[in-house]
Amino acid sequence: GAAAGTATERIVIEALAAALGRSVPVPPDADFFDELGLDSLTVAIAISRLRRDERTRAATVRLAYRHRTARSVAAAIDAATHATAPTSPPTTTPATEPPARDATTRAARGTARPVLATSVQVVFLAAMLVAASQFLWIPSASTLLGDTLAGSLGSIVLLSLLSGAALAGYTAATLAVGLAAKWLLIGRYRPMRVRAWSTWHIRHWLVVRLAAMAPWDLIESAGLGPAVLTLFGARIGRRVHIHRGVRLNEGGWDLITLEDDATVGQDACLRVIELEAGALVLDTVTVRRGATLETRAGMSPGAELGEGSILRPLSNLRRGRVHARTILDGIPALPVGAAPPVPAAATGERRALQILVSAALFLVVVTALVAPWVIACAAFGLHADASLHDVLFAPGSLSPTARGLALLTGAVALAGMLTVLLQALLVRLLGRAPEGTYSLGSFAATRMSLQSALVEAAGKWLSGTLMWPAWLNLAGARIGRGCEISTVTDVIPSSVTIGRETFFADGIYLGGPRLHAGTATVARVELGESCFVGNHAVLPSGTHLARGTLVGISTRADALPDEPGASWFGHPPFRLPNREIVAMPRELTHDPPAIRRVNRWLWEVARFALPIGPVFAGLAWFRALELAEPEMDPLAFRLVALPLATLAALAGLALATVALKWLLIGRVKPGTHALWSCWCSRWDFLYVAWGIWSRMPLGFLEGTLLLPMYLRLMGCRIGRRALLGGGFSHVVDPDMLRFGDDVTVDALFQAHTFEDRVLKVDHVHLRDGCTIGANTVLLYGADVGAGAVVAPHSVVMKREVLPGGARYEGAPTQPG
Repeated sequence: GAAAGTATERIVIEALAAALGRSVPVPPDADFFDELGLDSLTVAIAISRLRRDERTRAATVRLAYRHRTARSVAAAIDAATHATAPTSPPTTTPATEPPARDATTRAARGTARPVLATSVQVVFLAAMLVAASQFLWIPSASTLLGDTLAGSLGSIVLLSLLSGAALAGYTAATLAVGLAAKWLLIGRYRPMRVRAWSTWHIRHWLVVRLAAMAPWDLIESAGLGPAVLTLFGARIGRRVHIHRGVRLNEGGWDLITLEDDATVGQDACLRVIELEAGALVLDTVTVRRGATLETRAGMSPGAELGEGSILRPLSNLRRGRVHARTILDGIPALPVGAAPPVPAAATGERRALQILVSAALFLVVVTALVAPWVIACAAFGLHADASLHDVLFAPGSLSPTARGLALLTGAVALAGMLTVLLQALLVRLLGRAPEGTYSLGSFAATRMSLQSALVEAAGKWLSGTLMWPAWLNLAGARIGRGCEISTVTDVIPSSVTIGRETFFADGIYLGGPRLHAGTATVARVELGESCFVGNHAVLPSGTHLARGTLVGISTRADALPDEPGASWFGHPPFRLPNREIVAMPRELTHDPPAIRRVNRWLWEVARFALPIGPVFAGLAWFRALELAEPEMDPLAFRLVALPLATLAALAGLALATVALKWLLIGRVKPGTHALWSCWCSRWDFLYVAWGIWSRMPLGFLEGTLLLPMYLRLMGCRIGRRALLGGGFSHVVDPDMLRFGDDVTVDALFQAHTFEDRVLKVDHVHLRDGCTIGANTVLLYGADVGAGAVVAPHSVVMKREVLPGGARYEGAPTQPG
């Protein structure tokens, strides 16, 4: 081909040749995909090489897909570099007053004292352990439970109702504690920038830990989120709707304003507090009258969504110009059109009555789901002449007998199976989705919300298993043969049809209603055969995918062309002409032999026995205290033995998870594993076990330097003074995470993918002092340089390298 014409062209050609492993330069006018055969992986590698050179730092993955030849890419880089080149500042007279600064640019308050902060956190956690353990010790509980299980069906029903009443009482009490802590320790949250590990940060952490004891998920599901936010200081208008999954327990409540008819969608983020460069940035977030945040959309501190505007799924709105009655889309979100008018169904509903009905219905369902656990225990031979611990323990023993273990393990497994079966029947009983538009203040909205909650609850047991498609079919969906479905969110089963051999990765938003200013619109979702849907993709109501379509990670699929076999990625999405494909025999990915089917079934059914770990820990705790109480002074028993026994039970579960990890999979190394391999089954079982055994106690360590210590035991490599956001109490691929010193991380890690039903796993490197924003997704092989900042909701591609000292934003990332 022709020789390179400019210095930039030569740099681009060299980077392409290196990515392809060629010693001969590539032709400058050759098409990347049709002639050179680049795929998504080699494009990311080539762009990463270009970013190392100051002359081509403006290179982006999206630019390579748009221009497709070295010559046109070089010209685009030169144009972008020239457009952003600094110019000499104009001569102006100095302003009489300094310009106002927002919270993101103010100097950070406070002094970071990590050791002192950790000491305070340890003392607080110890005091919390002592206080909470006092409510756990009821010496006659074992006899009472045994008598109830041995009694009539009426006694079992009574126990279930008492459990529901106890949950309501617990919710009220924990909310009161959180409110008291907030007003005593913080007062009102105000815009500011605060150093991590400072005195203010610790006070905020104390408030969040106490407030987090309340069952926020249940509060949201019951439609009580707006009312509780008002109690904590937020400004909430009338007919405000907050969908499920919105994190409301992270502090900063006084900075939230939701005006009349504001609507916040599934897993949307109102980030009044954001982590950045070792500091907490606080500022207001305002959603004006009739505005809507759609699924997993986010707002950064200082952002305002104008009246009647719509923020599209997966988008992130920064501080800046406020647009009214506008559709905003992208990362960062920009205007793309005028917002449609609000449907007529938004008026004429009685919101207070709907909230009351929702709360009552959710309490009834929760009460009903307690019954299977009680009935299962009764079915395993507990009788009136023996208390529960008499059946399980030999006299004077601290550990259950073999018969007791067998009885209880069977009871726990049966209870889990009965629970998921009951959940499917409840979803079916609640009826089909009302296609069309309905008000979020209607009973139909309550039914659909409850259906989605039940699907998610069952998914904690079944997601990723061979049982999951069958359960969804029982609940009303139409799922074809050979489908593999992991976690799905905001699902209304009766509106979903999926063709055979389709693969869903984790965290898919499937068929959720389209929300707009107090209304929800439901339409059928139909996917053809052999589709692949990547992690965190959004498939809202009305989505239709052609046969063999691939939807990439964090990609919205509702507006894709009807093109069979096409691959799409990004925000906004663009077509992937070629993608990396790992070929493996079909008997390892689609049609396994009998021995592999049996192996996988055994591991997946074994999930139902996992709750036996916490149950055994609780029984051993109770038995030890039962034997110790008569021998000890009452005060010493309450203040020493009781807290230490509780700590031992919690620590035992966390350490058992560590032992299980090293026993089942050892040190994970970069590589590939077929879906039907035994390794994948063990890996999946470990992840579920971690969630059931350790996620709850480790959640109390979030925001402390104690959690990184535990993560190191699980295989992570984390440097000093790492400031970690939420979600690190449960990590998928701990061995793959390599963090430097002073990193600030509030992200989602995809150190593995399951494309072509092959698990591909590799390291993710975060260098010293870098910042990874909330809801950012880092794919395997990503490497973020020292001091770099990746803005919220971005996606860092496979094998993509981001040079240090710069800011990046977008899906895929580009210099910001």
